[in-house]
Amino acid sequence: MVEISTSELTEDEAELYDRQIRLWGLESQRRLRGARILLIGIQGFGAEICKNIVLSGVKSVTILDDGVVSEEDGCSQFLAPRDQIGKNRAEASLSRAQQLNPMVKVSADSGSLSDKPDTFFVDFDVICATECTVEQLTHINQICREKDIKFFCGDVFGMFGYTFADLQIHEFAEEVTVYKTPDLSDSGEPVAKKSKVDPVKTTTKRTVTFVPLQDALDVEWNSEPYAKRLPKMDPSYFLMRVLLKFRSKHGRDPSPKKRAEDLKELGQVRDELLSKLEVPLDKVPDNLFGNVFAEVSPTCAIVGGVMAQEIIKAVSQKEAPHNNMFFFNPTRNLGFVDCIVLTINLINSRFGSHKIEKEALLLKHLEKPLELTIWEKIYIQENKFRSMNFEIPDERDLILKFIKSTPDGNIIDGDSNENPVVIMSVENERDPSRKLVPVFEET
Repeated sequence: MVEISTSELTEDEAELYDRQIRLWGLESQRRLRGARILLIGIQGFGAEICKNIVLSGVKSVTILDDGVVSEEDGCSQFLAPRDQIGKNRAEASLSRAQQLNPMVKVSADSGSLSDKPDTFFVDFDVICATECTVEQLTHINQICREKDIKFFCGDVFGMFGYTFADLQIHEFAEEVTVYKTPDLSDSGEPVAKKSKVDPVKTTTKRTVTFVPLQDALDVEWNSEPYAKRLPKMDPSYFLMRVLLKFRSKHGRDPSPKKRAEDLKELGQVRDELLSKLEVPLDKVPDNLFGNVFAEVSPTCAIVGGVMAQEIIKAVSQKEAPHNNMFFFNPTRNLGFVDCIVLTINLINSRFGSHKIEKEALLLKHLEKPLELTIWEKIYIQENKFRSMNFEIPDERDLILKFIKSTPDGNIIDGDSNENPVVIMSVENERDPSRKLVPVFEET
């Protein structure tokens, strides 16, 4: 957990970060100054992330990469000098990264990620993983959840890129514009004759819930409500899955030196994966594979900039974060945020104040009716209850609740018929075989 630094900024720091302080405030800058970042992988994509977070003024950045500088790095990796080919990539990038901001401690670790014990990761507030296999990503994500560490991952494959964030339960401040309604009691004049009131900007504290990467990978696309989303979905998510599967299978990314061979292999991986997911094979057309070789510099700049921006937002707790994936699709020249796993967010209840018992919580009335006939797993944010004047039986930030829907479409708890609450959307956890499920699961 990133804590605000208790010491004041020095005169040199205040001068260096003056523009940033004006942009996001002194408190946010102090949060940044206390953040310890681990960056795994520093090819072209990682170099862009490193540059931006070092310039932002964090406390420290540790670069972990056991690879060596190659000729291919010359296309997008600007931190490692060209005369360092054959040397460790993290160590070769250290000097230029440190020169970006002498007030940030930048260090290089040339060790292998596979050799790092779980205890290695607990000394960081944010972990950003690139160039990793799915198995490595999900393992690190699990550690981050256990130790309350903010987790990011992403990659650039040719002209395509993605990012993923798991901030667990994340609080942030968001500036909103409020329009005051004219008060007729003062002058008695009609509204049309009263002078207009300028909009007032206020800062509101909000909370958002994230899911782990494994949940985003375990979606059953043949189930409701995901099957309805599938025809309208951009192919980027499934292309990402194919590329990560290729990496896990071959221990490398598609190579320009083996273009013909890898194009054929990508098609085979696509067919195997999408068939297993019960997704039509044409969801990832063959023409996309020609754009996924090496790391294209402009894409690294775009996706790396987005990733660094999200890390800065998460640490500074300013503005709404991307929840939970960002994709850049070069064929559409489009970057977009997509929440792969549907989650429930509690909204204002029209039933007044109720006491929420830990043993039973009724979720009966839907803001948007959903056709659900299976057990569902939902995420509920504690602070939302508080904003509605609910009595919370404990101080848990996250309550996991298993519920069942009835034939008429209402979602209810099997133990109670009281205290209905309005909800918006549901995260699917299809498991028809389960008869008895836990009411609550502590985190």
